[in-house]
Amino acid sequence: MIWSEIQAVNSHDCDKNRILRPTGIFRMVQEAAAHQLTAVGQDETDMHAAHRAYIVSQIGIDVIKPVYMNDSLTIKTWEANSVGAKFMRYYSVLRGDDEVVCGSCICALINTETGRFIRVSDSGYAFGGAGDERVPSLDSHGAMNKALTYKKAADFPVLYTFIDRNDHMNNTCYADMFFSAIPECEKKYMTGISISYLRQAKLGDVLSLEVADADGKYFVRAMCGETLVATAQIGAKEL
Repeated sequence: MIWSEIQAVNSHDCDKNRILRPTGIFRMVQEAAAHQLTAVGQDETDMHAAHRAYIVSQIGIDVIKPVYMNDSLTIKTWEANSVGAKFMRYYSVLRGDDEVVCGSCICALINTETGRFIRVSDSGYAFGGAGDERVPSLDSHGAMNKALTYKKAADFPVLYTFIDRNDHMNNTCYADMFFSAIPECEKKYMTGISISYLRQAKLGDVLSLEVADADGKYFVRAMCGETLVATAQIGAKEL
């Protein structure tokens, strides 16, 4: 089932060029997904009480056209092609009749008491059907296998306001963090981003952001000490 809702782009989610920031895009599509889950009986409060939570392992978004302050957007999202312990979700964002953003997300459903994964077939939810895919053009997971020369860009402390219900830094916060690490980001707009989440960033962690560029794209990784926490591949163009 495709869920569809209309959302307006808030001014506080936009940068100085009136363009919706990466984290703003993530939040809009994930909020629509949360509304669909609530409508089909997976209210977050009930899931929390049942010690269940969805954890994002990878998300990829293509920005076909920049999204601006005060735009009225139709957010469409649906689950399809979920199998094993991999829950797939897709997104399509329209401004009028034009698709401006599309992408997909891979999640795991876990038992928060035991840390164990819950398979699609054991979830009790109506997942696993076939459906239309939106495959992002960038692949942060594949980028980890590239031989790249990284340079230190910045340190990013994980403060309390970045922590969510699952007691780690919310996955949407990574998008702005990674985009801010690329050179002269204020002169660019994002055309796409893919993020792989490998470890949880916890309150008090200080993430070291390192950036490389190759093939016209940027590669950014977040390290906590010697541990790789997350990696991203970013496409960007000059304004």
